[in-house]
Amino acid sequence: MFEKSVFIRIVRVNTLPEIYIIKITQQQTLKRFIMITLLFSGRSASVMKAVEKANEILASDTFYETIAALPQMSNTTLSSAEIAKILKTTDRKITVDTFWNPFGATTKTMNSYRFDVNTNKISCVTAYAVNTLINQTIQVIALLGNKINFSNSEHYNEEEENAFPWRIGEIAEIITRKTRRFA
Repeated sequence: MFEKSVFIRIVRVNTLPEIYIIKITQQQTLKRFIMITLLFSGRSASVMKAVEKANEILASDTFYETIAALPQMSNTTLSSAEIAKILKTTDRKITVDTFWNPFGATTKTMNSYRFDVNTNKISCVTAYAVNTLINQTIQVIALLGNKINFSNSEHYNEEEENAFPWRIGEIAEIITRKTRRFA
């Protein structure tokens, strides 16, 4: 019924023109003009693959429906449905850059439009890398301060099973594992 369309969007990142090709159906085009998009222009193939998969998940209604169905998360006063609605209606382009440091953290939040990924520390397994990217994306969006808020603690999902925003990164990881085509 709907044919697949290819849209080309030219974006300037670091003063170099870059072309992002997004394959989506005409029906998806009508539904999702507002969305969070990760932009990556580096040479790391594993980070590029993870960014592509993260963007696919961020454009998926299933992702937001799964978040909305979660029980109340710790580290936030917002309900899961409120978090899903905020994330789904946020229009933000976030640049992902890379750095290499064997002693540094996996990611560094730079500002509300950018974060850096340590290529020495991020997992080469796409599902784990997507978890990290989605988690960091939410932390970058939280820098805006007016919608998403959480108590930034050192608790991880092993200590608190439903901790925000780590639980949402885990949801993205699970979706990535379920939809992978080749191991």
